[in-house]
Amino acid sequence: MENIECMKKNILFIALLALAACSSPNLEFSPAKQKVEGLIKDIDNAKFKEVSDYYTEQFLNSETFEARTAKFKQFNEIYGKVVQIHLIDSSKTEKKGGENSLILTYRIKHERLSTVEVFNVVKDGGDYKIAGQSIKATEN
Repeated sequence: MENIECMKKNILFIALLALAACSSPNLEFSPAKQKVEGLIKDIDNAKFKEVSDYYTEQFLNSETFEARTAKFKQFNEIYGKVVQIHLIDSSKTEKKGGENSLILTYRIKHERLSTVEVFNVVKDGGDYKIAGQSIKATEN
């Protein structure tokens, strides 16, 4: 009887351990929003060295710092300074056994053109980081 109780405790412990290992960190909206809006402002203010701090390592490894900086400079020349930032949608994705993320969608009005930008925010090493970003031009 004692062996059965011990086995039950071990099974319960293993189940809890497995559950804890599979769960991704809980994501909160406010720090994710703050991270994205900080990125938008730093790109707008040509603070390109600081921009790397916003992205995950995997995202940063997809291109060189120089290539990324050239894109941001070209973006700023084409679109102009940011006039208004408006969050238009947010959602949470929870992947079973995978990484949870927040998807934040913004309408950003620039001096010359506007954009709709979608950001995929994850928790990476305890900090909120941007794992993906897409930009679509719209009319002002």
